[in-house]
Amino acid sequence: MYKFKSILAKIFICISVGFMLMACDGYGIKEGKMYYSYHPGFGIKREYEVEGADLESFKVLKDFGEIYAVDKYHTYYEGHAIENADVNTFKVINAYYSVDSGHIFWSEKLLSTANPETLKILIDEYALDSDSVYFKGEVVSGADCQTFTTIGHYYAKDKNFVYNQGYLASDITDPATFRLLSTKPYREIKNLFDFFREFRDSRIDFLVDWGCDKYYYYYADCRIDSVDYPTFTLLDGGRCYARDKYHIFYADSYEERAFILDGADLETFEIVNQRRNFAKDKNHYYFNGEIISYEDAVKKELFKNYD
Repeated sequence: MYKFKSILAKIFICISVGFMLMACDGYGIKEGKMYYSYHPGFGIKREYEVEGADLESFKVLKDFGEIYAVDKYHTYYEGHAIENADVNTFKVINAYYSVDSGHIFWSEKLLSTANPETLKILIDEYALDSDSVYFKGEVVSGADCQTFTTIGHYYAKDKNFVYNQGYLASDITDPATFRLLSTKPYREIKNLFDFFREFRDSRIDFLVDWGCDKYYYYYADCRIDSVDYPTFTLLDGGRCYARDKYHIFYADSYEERAFILDGADLETFEIVNQRRNFAKDKNHYYFNGEIISYEDAVKKELFKNYD
């Protein structure tokens, strides 16, 4: 299972998504100085001075949500000067990567070992050059840049391994045949506001997914050992529920694992409300992988399907 744990990030998202979508981050002048403001959530606004900014020549680059800016002395990412960047040859590639005539940068960080002449930007914050593969500005240890390719949903693979969010997915047995299974809509997330907008509109998780190779099925890179391989099927497009000949499975994106839904009746199990992870069989109602009473389901309005 990949090492980067997204639990706290997801809790944060659920609480603060409304505020973030309404927030307007960016640069502005206050009391004769340049400031960068941002909204970490909970309706809170924070700001800090853009140190060393030249107001007369300061220009905001608006292609990626006012993240980047430049003046005659410096280039900036979210209000921080980008180290060693040449103002005259600086070029923004996407919301994370930028270059000048001799360097590659991720956010405000210089990638000292990267080669701008052979740089190739991939999806989901991956990049590579002639010698290394990078994820969020860090070298992906052991990755083969000649065969490295991205799959989507932050997954990638090369001739030897599968990776998720830049980390080795060590449970996956056969990288050559590994593929993602779900029918989740996928669009590369270019910046933070895109992420929150997609999260709100689709209500799916972008950081974990179902997958398989020719030997096993996986959820969030965690092997599902107790599955009848030929009959394994996703029940709701890869959101939470799956089944095989013997079991119903529930995928918990917070714990990053899929487990058997004990006691579920295979013959009568059905999804009642896909967006709310609500299901039932002849014996029980299930909400987020746990048994819930009919009365509690009514209180939570789980039978209502909202657009």
